Amino acid sequence: MKSFFFALSLAILALPLQAQKKYVTTGVIEFNDKNYTQARQNLELALASPSLLAETDIVKAHYYYYATLMEIVQQNSRVDAVDPATGVKRSMEEMKKLVQQKLDEVFAKMPEVADKSFTSFRYVSDNDPKGTYKDMKMQYYLPLLQLQAYKIDQHARKENIQREDLQKALVYARNLEYMSALTGMALQKITPKILNAKLLMGMRTHADTLEAQKELKVFADNFDKALGGVDPETRAKMSSEFSQAVAFVIRAYSDMGDYETALSIVNRAQKFFPDNQEIGDAEMDVYLHPKLVNESIPRFKKELAENPDDVKMNIRMARVMKRKSDTSRDKAQALIDSLKKGESTLTRPQIYQMVKETESAIAVFEPEVQEAVDYYKKAIALDGKNYLAYYNLGAVFNNWAALHGDFYNVIPYNNASLIEKTMARRNELLREALTHMDSAYQINKDPDALNKCHIISVTLDDQEKVKYYESLKQD
Repeated sequence: MKSFFFALSLAILALPLQAQKKYVTTGVIEFNDKNYTQARQNLELALASPSLLAETDIVKAHYYYYATLMEIVQQNSRVDAVDPATGVKRSMEEMKKLVQQKLDEVFAKMPEVADKSFTSFRYVSDNDPKGTYKDMKMQYYLPLLQLQAYKIDQHARKENIQREDLQKALVYARNLEYMSALTGMALQKITPKILNAKLLMGMRTHADTLEAQKELKVFADNFDKALGGVDPETRAKMSSEFSQAVAFVIRAYSDMGDYETALSIVNRAQKFFPDNQEIGDAEMDVYLHPKLVNESIPRFKKELAENPDDVKMNIRMARVMKRKSDTSRDKAQALIDSLKKGESTLTRPQIYQMVKETESAIAVFEPEVQEAVDYYKKAIALDGKNYLAYYNLGAVFNNWAALHGDFYNVIPYNNASLIEKTMARRNELLREALTHMDSAYQINKDPDALNKCHIISVTLDDQEKVKYYESLKQD
């Protein structure tokens, strides 16, 4: 009798287990029959009480739940390459826009889909030691990756972004990091650190900044070792995207004042990508920091002397000399600002003295900035279609003119000759700025260059030019 009651007790206890397992079995059948809504319902019921399932069934339920959600997302975000209404092939931009709209609709109906799909994906990854679902899981790896990236984009691109938005984006960035590490490739393990660092730096607290520095250090310490494990052909294909990541890290260390590490990263990266423009520009930005600019000048002049007709080297030299001149310009601007603030409190003799000092400061600045101008003009003489040289030269003249404009506004009204001289100089520099900025616009029709041409024309009160650039903006 005792054995009968014992068997009966076991049978009664097994009933809920069997009922719960039935949800898993039904969910799998519905999934294989492509009845994804029913599959989702059954699998959610199964996972609602995981304690009533055997471990193997929990893993199975999570896998099929993850796969079901991915199928639902893909079904609802699929876009035809050809517009069925017109028969015209859609552009890549149009396709992206339509997919974005469809994904927005998916998240409106299933706001938790990104979180739940990743939770199940991770459960399978962490609890499937025999790799039963390894191949099947990877079938949906890419759509899940895209889903997490979409959620990052949703939070990180808000117009009035708040710290909590960045924190939410970081959750999905950590998900991407986990998924990337599963590939077993060294490069995939460290590349997500860049995105983590960017989001942490955006939060702008001391603790977040320190955390961002840790993320950057992992990348900085390991990227060249990781690159060494990539074959040259694959490395060449990834040059553009990877160099942007390296450039970000170089600039981040430079902004932290750690120029030694920044330049070390440059040297190590250039062994793999010797002629990469992105990394070269980042290196230039390091040398343009005020603490390094003076010591970089002899080096760049020596290199330019060996290659005097190198356009890029002339532009680089122009940028260095422009940055060097900024110190003198800042001194002149500080005096002008003091005159503005002290108009009502400074005595007349004090004002006259400060005006003289400002004239002297500008006199020091002008030959320095002229050196930058000369290098830009040399680059233009070598390459008459170089947009960057024209644009930067126009900007140099425009900023130079702005200094004279600010000075004009603080000169005492009874110093007519200085007022006239300063205004004439400002207008002369503005006309130079307009000439070169217009050339930049003509090369590639850049809206930014056009906008600057319009602003300079307004400042010059050249109504003919104003109308001309307004008509171009309307076109």
